Amino acid sequence: MISAIIVNYHSAQIIKKAVESIISDNETIEVFVVDNTATADERRMLADLLPDSVHLIFNETNEGFARACNKAYALSSGQYILLLNPDAYFFPGSIRILKEFLDDNPSTGAVGPRIFWDRDKTFFLPPSLFPSALSRLCGQTARASKTLGRIHSLFYRRRSVLAWKTSTPVRQMALSGGHVMLRRSAVDQCGGLFDNNFFMYYEDSDLMLRLRRAGYLLYIHPDAEVVHSYTHEKAKSDLMTHASNYYFRKNFDQSFLLRIAGKMSEMLTNVSPAYKMRAGQFATPLKIMIPNKYQDRWLVEWSPSPDFFPSAGCFGMGPEFNFPAELWDFLEPGAYYIRISSQHPVVFSAFYLSWEKV
Repeated sequence: MISAIIVNYHSAQIIKKAVESIISDNETIEVFVVDNTATADERRMLADLLPDSVHLIFNETNEGFARACNKAYALSSGQYILLLNPDAYFFPGSIRILKEFLDDNPSTGAVGPRIFWDRDKTFFLPPSLFPSALSRLCGQTARASKTLGRIHSLFYRRRSVLAWKTSTPVRQMALSGGHVMLRRSAVDQCGGLFDNNFFMYYEDSDLMLRLRRAGYLLYIHPDAEVVHSYTHEKAKSDLMTHASNYYFRKNFDQSFLLRIAGKMSEMLTNVSPAYKMRAGQFATPLKIMIPNKYQDRWLVEWSPSPDFFPSAGCFGMGPEFNFPAELWDFLEPGAYYIRISSQHPVVFSAFYLSWEKV
């Protein structure tokens, strides 16, 4: 059996699609929806919109993602645990593919799908980062030098492109808790689902680290597909910073590399890339002319960060790139960045520009 867990927070209007994508896959699945909204209206909508077979758990306060998942996990009985965000949904057959991969690979502790940003599968969302003492040191070094920053960014780009273009399951250092299937016995062996000290963010990084330390492998399976309607909100940054600090204290507090990274953060001044090309301000989805040298086969990356760490990617060909209208509303007003390059995983040059949504 598979036990699916979805945490709701003001998402009743969209969660139905997530639930339907699970129960329509003809697998033996029990579905838990844990509501952190704690309002009567939200409870009423969930009860009205979701099938009677869904187990609804209503919290009196917003207990956070980790505690909400743990509450459902304690009540679940599945051999495999499926975690899904309320703003995500699987394509048909994907859950079966993930389950069969875990059935056939007992050394695998978790497997995730290929992640798309939109239903037309034009934009790939990036594979999860594995936050380690070394990655933090590399990040601090990259922020202090434009050249090192570019190298660091292109190294991560290579990893993303390989994951986006693979036709076979590929090993990963980490997987997102927003759409992943976990082996219950592996989770129990490494200390349980999530650390309750995480409110939101990095709880999945902590779990993936524990799984790997217990000897389990992590994979992306490209034949399983999910759409995650990611919305970029700058307000989330404070929550991420708090969670990140706890994660590194918990897992790498004695690391010499982390201490070096901390010293560098105190001593060095961050250097942001200054892009000469500005596309301007846009109130409607932007259109970009592709430089001639890339028109045969291009990769356009979008990022909220000037170092493209991380970035979403769109493969195409031809003289023009049109930002999908479906995704435009997911972006709040502000500055964003585009990188245009060939589709090869390793590149040494690219075309950069910045733009602003108004």
